[in-house]
Amino acid sequence: MDAADRDELFRDFGIDVEHITKPEYRRVRAEFSLLTIIGQWAGTVVMSSIGLGMAYVFFFIPWPVNLPIMLLVLAGTAWLIYFATRNDYSWVELEDNVIRARHMYTGRLIERTVDEIKELVPRVILGHSASAQIASAWMGRIRMMEIRFQDGKAPFQVCRSDPAMSNAREFMEALVYQMSQHGEVATEVTTLDGRPLLKRICWKQLSGD
Repeated sequence: MDAADRDELFRDFGIDVEHITKPEYRRVRAEFSLLTIIGQWAGTVVMSSIGLGMAYVFFFIPWPVNLPIMLLVLAGTAWLIYFATRNDYSWVELEDNVIRARHMYTGRLIERTVDEIKELVPRVILGHSASAQIASAWMGRIRMMEIRFQDGKAPFQVCRSDPAMSNAREFMEALVYQMSQHGEVATEVTTLDGRPLLKRICWKQLSGD
C-alpha cells in the first residue's frame, strides 16, 4: 500500500493496523502551520472580545443589578474559551516511547509514554444534514484522532482536517507501530452509513475479546 492509498484510508476509515511498518525516523511530529496557529489565536481573541463587549453593555444597567450579570457573562466567556481550547496543541510528536505535546495557548510541554495509552479513537463528522454530508465528502469522515490515556487525563488530539496538522497520518502510523512493540494491539471496526469505520485501536487485553 503506497502513501496515496494510506492517505485515502486515513481520510475515511482510519489506520489499518495490518499494514503498519516501522517508521523511517525515530521522531515523528504532527504540527499546525504558523498560519493556522495565528488563525486559532485570532479566533480566541475574537471570542474573548465578544464576551468583554457583552459585559461592557451590561455595565450600563443600574447598580447593583449590573454587577452579577457582568460577572456571569465574564465567567461564562472564560468557561467557553477554556472548554474550546483546553485540548488544543501546536504539535504532537513521538520519539521512541515518549509522546510530547505543546499546548497552543499556554506553551506547556506535556510528556506521556506509549505504555500509558488506553486507546486511539477517531472523531468523525456526524449528521445527515446536507452540510454534514458535503463536509464529509469534501474533507473525509475522519476529523482527528484522539490519544486517550488510562488515567483519564486530557487526551492528545491529532487533527487530520479542519484545520489539519502536517504528518498526521505518519504520526498515527508511527504511534500504532510503537504500541505494537509494547504489546498486542486490537482493532474494533464499526459501520457508518453503510461503510466500515475504525471505532478504536487499543491493547488486546482492553478490547474485551
